[in-house]
Amino acid sequence: MSSTTERVISSSSALKPPLVWLITGTNSGFGRRLTQIALSRGDKVIATARSLEKLRAVKFENASKENLHLIQLDVTEGSTTVKEKIDNAVKESWGKVSILVNNAGSGSPALAEEGEEIFRKAIETNFFGVISVTNAILPFMRAKKEGIVVTIGSRMTWKTPALVGLWSYRASKAAVHAWAETLAQEIKPFGLQGLIVAPGAFRTEGIYGNYWTPPNPIPDYAPMRQKIDEFFFTIGGTEPGDPDKAMNLLFQFLRQEGPFEGKGFPDNGYVYFGHDSEKNLEEACEANLSSLAKWRGYFKDIDIE
Repeated sequence: MSSTTERVISSSSALKPPLVWLITGTNSGFGRRLTQIALSRGDKVIATARSLEKLRAVKFENASKENLHLIQLDVTEGSTTVKEKIDNAVKESWGKVSILVNNAGSGSPALAEEGEEIFRKAIETNFFGVISVTNAILPFMRAKKEGIVVTIGSRMTWKTPALVGLWSYRASKAAVHAWAETLAQEIKPFGLQGLIVAPGAFRTEGIYGNYWTPPNPIPDYAPMRQKIDEFFFTIGGTEPGDPDKAMNLLFQFLRQEGPFEGKGFPDNGYVYFGHDSEKNLEEACEANLSSLAKWRGYFKDIDIE
């Protein structure tokens, strides 16, 4: 490793508090919890949500105009509007962003043949929305030569076998993983760090509350849809992950405190968040290696001679 690379990694893992966070999707779930933790620890937060009314209704402790700036932001509004709102928010508050957390996301169940419109909505939020927000933040980070871009992904991208009915969510998260992996390499020379947090199942509010509403239900799939539907709505309230513990740990990790002091960040940028995330990754690796062993050699002799 070159000395230049070593300097980049060192600088991106040593942000000095108090930090300024911009977190999307903060009126519930991970976003609300992480915002509260950051405020409680003395950091400042630019908190966003699609509904400013709902965001204002959240009673954050230790919050004041000095440490919390609320903005209405629908990440699907388009890059121009997103950039304008974020530019204004940063300039009207503390003039910088230390850590961006791309948390806002959505996902509705659908079967592949029925779900094209549902997928287009998911990818607008989970992929293009993340890109719009990040591109609006990066100029501020590059100017300071420091910052961390965190993208909340999903272990669903490698879960084996794929969970029927969640393909649109899985595909949109797979797309954002690929983008975030590349982004991390592109921003590294500026002293910036890119991370992908891939959570397992956590007991957050309403995450399994979306109903099957295919715009073009196909009768042949009715039995499958009913079976998956019944299973899908038994999950809520049984998830093993504690979102409060998770966000406390993520906060320490990003600030490189507690058990993470001096650890730096993963070389590949991935944070496998939860025992089920780790287990699913191991299962996917084993399945792929098993398939490779079985079929190795059949398709390799196809180079130009």
